[in-house]
Amino acid sequence: MIVREIYEKIIPEIEKKVAEGLSNGSGFSELAAIVHEWVNKLGVRILEQIAEDADKAFKDSAERKRHWQIVRKDTRGILTAMGQVNITRNYYRHKKTGEYSHLVDEVLKLPAYDRTDEGLKADLILKASGMSYSKAGRSNSYAEVSRQTVMRCIREAGTLVHVPECSKKKSVPVLYVEADEDHVAHQDGQNRQAKLVYVHEGAKRNGKRCELQNVHYFASTSTDTESLWTEVLEYIDQTYELDQIERIYIAGDGAGWIKENT
Repeated sequence: MIVREIYEKIIPEIEKKVAEGLSNGSGFSELAAIVHEWVNKLGVRILEQIAEDADKAFKDSAERKRHWQIVRKDTRGILTAMGQVNITRNYYRHKKTGEYSHLVDEVLKLPAYDRTDEGLKADLILKASGMSYSKAGRSNSYAEVSRQTVMRCIREAGTLVHVPECSKKKSVPVLYVEADEDHVAHQDGQNRQAKLVYVHEGAKRNGKRCELQNVHYFASTSTDTESLWTEVLEYIDQTYELDQIERIYIAGDGAGWIKENT
């Protein structure tokens, strides 16, 4: 089995790296990091091989030869929590209907233009509930993404629910609530309005940049804006001492869903 062959090739490499680490005085945590890195490499290679084997099975099948003509080979990258998986597969044309398809993509249920794995998206969304988009995007060294990618994952998912990080409420004199909207193309081809609300405690200059302090984001593509604002209010109530807040500044671009709920 080819997967076993990959395993047998990588295991000696892991043993070699661990031995080098031990000889250099590496501790348990450092050894764990070495093993983690190689386990990720093994996982990436196995996924690539699975796709390659599936494509070869299609290519060699009598059914494929009867109905589908090979047009070319294409390579696409899918970013997973283990790292980048590069899949090379054939692009086919149906002899009768003229339809074009990467048959392997259909079997593996890979969206046509999506380059981020669903599992990684879920992890990014979860992390973004407790940190900035930028930090969430950098949280996995094997799969770093931009803040725009994190934002897109949240918008595609719908509403992002936040859980307060601690049970003790904070006392702040001023709080800021900012709202924005954008139009996002979804995988189903439809263009939907994405609503974004973020709550923060002001901005602090860091060199040439201004960083929002203790910012929490809420996003939704639903038309039910009242539910989105309810989540924002619940977060503020659960996180801050309301009677200690002297002012709450609300800013937006003037869209109707912002005005009617503020």
